[in-house]
Amino acid sequence: MNLIEQLQSKIEQARTLYKEFRLYDLGSFALNRFTPKDGFEQVLNVRYGLKPRHRLDIYRSTKRLAHRPLIVFVHGGAWQHGNKRDYLFIGEAFTKEGYDVAVINYQLAPKNIFPSYVDDLTQALNYLHQNQEKLEISTENIVLMGHSAGAFNVMSA
Repeated sequence: MNLIEQLQSKIEQARTLYKEFRLYDLGSFALNRFTPKDGFEQVLNVRYGLKPRHRLDIYRSTKRLAHRPLIVFVHGGAWQHGNKRDYLFIGEAFTKEGYDVAVINYQLAPKNIFPSYVDDLTQALNYLHQNQEKLEISTENIVLMGHSAGAFNVMSA
């Protein structure tokens, strides 16, 4: 490969990286990397529906309190990007305080449009309620939380 081809290759790599990189992701990356990884149990990629992104992660507190409150968290990302795995730190932080946490994925735009994101949250909530014994959680006390577009979904559900 000559010098021109090498430069073109490097430019294409940089374009790909720049297109996929969002400053938005940097904070989540840092928080996930540096948050301690103890005090909770994980159940990853639980299917709550039939679509590929109908998945949620559950973080169960190792503090065995009766009827632990459940936080259901919905990621942000302008409905176009984002992933539940970006919010591992949410599960880690709240389980230390005795909460159980479910972080959900939902279908993304532009392939999917409103109100599918809200419908996905409703479906996840129904799944959690119907399967609480199997998942070893309680839906008696639920807190709904979200970041950005996820907060909109929470307010619209």
